[in-house]
Amino acid sequence: MKNVAMKTMMAVTLLSLTTLVCAQNNRHDYLVRGNQVEHNGHRMPNADARSFTILGHGYAKDFQNVYYNGEILPFVDPQSFRLRDMPPAPGSNIHVGRGDAPAAPGNYGPGTPAHPDFSYMVMPNGDVLFNGKLLKNAYGRSFKDLGGGYGKDNLTVFYMGKEIKGAFSSSFQVLADGYSKDSSDVYYLGNEIRGAMASSFKVDGRGYAHDTFNTYYKGKEVK
Repeated sequence: MKNVAMKTMMAVTLLSLTTLVCAQNNRHDYLVRGNQVEHNGHRMPNADARSFTILGHGYAKDFQNVYYNGEILPFVDPQSFRLRDMPPAPGSNIHVGRGDAPAAPGNYGPGTPAHPDFSYMVMPNGDVLFNGKLLKNAYGRSFKDLGGGYGKDNLTVFYMGKEIKGAFSSSFQVLADGYSKDSSDVYYLGNEIRGAMASSFKVDGRGYAHDTFNTYYKGKEVK
């Protein structure tokens, strides 16, 4: 009987520990404790605990600010802010472009899972933000999130929030695996692949691609 009782107590103890670990792993990065809000154990002195709402994917808001990973997003109106997978407020044209962003290195382009760390945001006043930072020379009225960290307006193309110099917006398109091209040049992760022929460039998968004369792996010519 003692052995049975001991085994039962051990099983209950292990089950309790497993439940505790799972609960800790499933905790939000944000924690509202009384009148205080914390992010990863660090106090957020500007946050209002009474109106604080956790939105997921690192985002949260209160009545006066929107937060990403515990930091205030400048120029963002908390009243109209919604994530794309949340019902938009009536009459609001704000959106977060999280779809088709890369989930892991080497797996880029349309059809890959969304990743909250790569997000373009078009504001009602026409400003464009990338991870909360204002993009200079970006025009919200024509801006499009192309996926895989790429975005463009009618004049300029961006990768991870940085302008791709020389890229033609009118013909620019995202391919897959981090590759993209316009009418004359080919790019990998926003960098031009010198010598690659845009007219015949094709992505083969798993980081490989080719044109009429050469084969490429992760943007570099295979000798």
